[in-house]
Amino acid sequence: MEEQKEIQINKTDFKMVLMAIILPLLLSFILQHIFGEFRSGSRGDTTDGLGWTTTRNTKLSSRTFHTIFGNQIYRNYEDENITLYRHCRYGIAHTSPSYIDRIPFYLKAIYADILYSIVMSLVLIAGYFFRKKYRFKLK
Repeated sequence: MEEQKEIQINKTDFKMVLMAIILPLLLSFILQHIFGEFRSGSRGDTTDGLGWTTTRNTKLSSRTFHTIFGNQIYRNYEDENITLYRHCRYGIAHTSPSYIDRIPFYLKAIYADILYSIVMSLVLIAGYFFRKKYRFKLK
């Protein structure tokens, strides 16, 4: 019977590779949250019987999230009865999605922009192992 060879992986190398994968994904999530842009589409009547503009019957038809790398995440709300505008103490405010409603858009944006996270991970991993193998000295 042939003896099996054992592959040993340094614990710090494993931690570094894991961090090099997690860090770009986390950074992408944070950047999507800060710089991503939501746009909404509406449907329904925006005028009352007298010709005045009203927001009472305007419903949300779609929401599009524009990622920081130019991709778009689209969701259709035609079948749901969500009011586009909400009335508050200071007047009428446009509905922006709550943070819980934004998370699926951010996760889909990370998936849509995964190429940038993969490239950043590979650069971090290559830089780590290059630095580990070679040392620089200035004279």
